[in-house]
Amino acid sequence: EMPINSLMDLNFLAMEPARVLQGTAILTILVLMVVLATFSGPLGPLASEGKSLIPAAEGNLTGLLIAVALVPKARATAPERCFRYTAAALVVGVTLIVMTYPLHMTFLPSTCAAHWRSWLMGAAFEEYACGPSWEYAGDFVTLLLTSIALLLAVLRFRTPSSYARNSVYCIATNWFCWVIWALEDYTDWCKKTVDADEQVNVINKYLAALGKFLNALLFVWIAVLVLRRTQKMDPSGWQLAVCGHTAWWLVGIIAAGALCTQLARFMHIYLGTGDEWTTVSGISAAITLPIWIYFACLHAQAFQANRRVLKEDSELPGAVVVQVKWALRVLRTELQAGLILSIITGAHWALTGVVGLFGVEKYSEAYWVLLHCLKRLAGIADAWGLLMLSGLLQRNGGHAVKPPVPTNRGVRNSPEDAVWTAKVEELAHRGVRVGDLLDFYQQLLEGQVMPSFDPRYSKTSDVAREAVIPMSRVDEDGFALASIWNQQRPCLAGRMVTHNWGNRFSHLVAAILADAAGQAYFADVVDALQTLEDFAEFRDSLQNSEQMDATYWVCVFSVNQHASICGGFGPCPDTAYAYNEWDAKRRNSVTGEIFPLCGCKRKKYFNNEAALTELNKFDDLMRFLAENVPDFVHVTVADDDLDVFKRAWCVAELVEGSALNIRQTLLIHSTSCLDKNYSKLKSLDIQACEASRAEDKDQILSKIDDIKGFNEYLGWLVFDAEGIFRGFLDGEARLSLVGRLSQRARCDKDSKV
Repeated sequence: EMPINSLMDLNFLAMEPARVLQGTAILTILVLMVVLATFSGPLGPLASEGKSLIPAAEGNLTGLLIAVALVPKARATAPERCFRYTAAALVVGVTLIVMTYPLHMTFLPSTCAAHWRSWLMGAAFEEYACGPSWEYAGDFVTLLLTSIALLLAVLRFRTPSSYARNSVYCIATNWFCWVIWALEDYTDWCKKTVDADEQVNVINKYLAALGKFLNALLFVWIAVLVLRRTQKMDPSGWQLAVCGHTAWWLVGIIAAGALCTQLARFMHIYLGTGDEWTTVSGISAAITLPIWIYFACLHAQAFQANRRVLKEDSELPGAVVVQVKWALRVLRTELQAGLILSIITGAHWALTGVVGLFGVEKYSEAYWVLLHCLKRLAGIADAWGLLMLSGLLQRNGGHAVKPPVPTNRGVRNSPEDAVWTAKVEELAHRGVRVGDLLDFYQQLLEGQVMPSFDPRYSKTSDVAREAVIPMSRVDEDGFALASIWNQQRPCLAGRMVTHNWGNRFSHLVAAILADAAGQAYFADVVDALQTLEDFAEFRDSLQNSEQMDATYWVCVFSVNQHASICGGFGPCPDTAYAYNEWDAKRRNSVTGEIFPLCGCKRKKYFNNEAALTELNKFDDLMRFLAENVPDFVHVTVADDDLDVFKRAWCVAELVEGSALNIRQTLLIHSTSCLDKNYSKLKSLDIQACEASRAEDKDQILSKIDDIKGFNEYLGWLVFDAEGIFRGFLDGEARLSLVGRLSQRARCDKDSKV
């Protein structure tokens, strides 16, 4: 059995039987419309007695056809550019024709022109008390503003999104309603003139019925879109627990009330029934109103509850404050827009009930004051409210505000000599191609170079000791593995990777592959790297030669390990804690055995020979690449525990990147990684970073002018990894992210209770 949530998300249209049912319904409606048109023709049996009923029925069937054809779908698609421009031109053309139609009518060589001129001048005519020119002015302004909203929605709808598409449908339906109502007003006036004939009356009946049906449909669509957005913000339903799944039943009641109201109007106006149907319309609208108010209050309560949870974390010094402030801005703006939309729409339906219950005469001054202006105001509010909530007006995160890049001085502290500069340039030309990295990983899975390799547990340090170092040794000498892969030819790296050697090696490889593919998370790629069969299938899918030839600078491959660490593990520490940490680093994390040492004759260089060692030039290397590589990017790979931000030299590379004002991106395993590390993000502070030598940490921190500002910048990098600045976020996706942030904050507070 399909759950109600899936049904109301309308994912059932992805199934073939549902599409067949939709097509059958459209065909049936078309057949009925043809039959009714035939019966109401000059020779039809209803040619005389059915002139009021048939046009109205045709109008309702047309509205039903639109509802079935444009029913919201789960499939995310975006129109082509030519379609968007064609649709925009059509909207402009129709709007101009409708708005200027009365002006053209004043130039007709007939007595009708005099009536049109008197209408535009505001003269009272028959039962009109306020002067029809006010009606024309209201139609003009409403149609103009709703058409502008539709134009913006159509032209900015460039990214596939089911929610954005459904919002555009609603905005277009709202605009179409006002086109219809403007034409209805014109024909309503025209049928009172001396030149009017029965054909004008038929058109008027048809337009009136179509407009009323689409208005009821629009009311229901707005309720569906509002609830879908709130459920994305609160997928667990904790905010709507007061009614559980009955939130969808509220939408059902609202839909029934809206349709009942329009049906009662239909019975009264087109079937010539008594005033009791006007009363029924009023009662139905009066019943729908409190349900709508309750519905709106539930969603306002959900927004406010999330705001309260997040507001407590908005003043924290940690990196998470950037995310929290963004979420609060989104909640405040969308709550305001939602309340305005709900209040105006609710007031419109409330006064519809008042008109029905108390029998306010149409076109009277009371009718104009109570309903006429409010109806147009509701149309404008619907169009612009839907546009704001759709996300189409906000690009690249909308309310997200990137903090200023910290004005760090960098950590460069190198002598300006030829030996140092030559070594930096040599390092920069040890790029690693993605294709070579895939070959290496396949060898690991096959057990050719490292029998103990386990993609689930083996760390980068394990691979460096038991695969990289042995594979890069040549007789009694040794080189960087990147140099061997490149056959000792220079290969300038296009991107530089900062990572933690304590992270799993499969995660490092997956992050590089995800970055090459333009993804923010690498969990899916990790799953494809666990077995040789899955890896082979994944590699076959990588047919893009540009991705395979992308080059990365990765220290484990690009630094010559034989010129530094291959022959030992450093001096044994004196304290127990330091010894345990040192001992863990010299053992294989899978087998627990001590790594074998390399016996090559390559001379080792450390800080005592600063110009020749390759371990202290990462900042100069980044500067060189930024100056010589177009569109250079600094990529940081975060481990599951976000320990990369605790490593002093990893932080140093982030500091240097920000000082150079180069593009920096952060690759994260998944959103669950951020969820479980929310507490760390709250307290993320580069002053707590760790280094083997205290003087290294002091040197790095001394180059940062604004510690607080840099912490916020780190928070923005994490924020960016969640996709806020990577492209378009529709209304659902934006609130889904807000809900995820709120859930993290709430779970963090619950864990401390």
